[in-house]
Amino acid sequence: MAWQSRHQKAEAQRQSLLLAAAAADPASDEAQVLRELDAAFDDLVAEDDSL
Repeated sequence: MAWQSRHQKAEAQRQSLLLAAAAADPASDEAQVLRELDAAFDDLVAEDDSL
């Protein structure tokens, strides 16, 4: 069972590195999603600040 945990952690790390590399390309879909999330969070903060 411990090997499954190590395997899951290693797989999560591998996927994280792949996504980070893809997001580093400003023309990638991943980078676009990150820009959209950033804008959405900025909107939420602005709404909260106006309350």
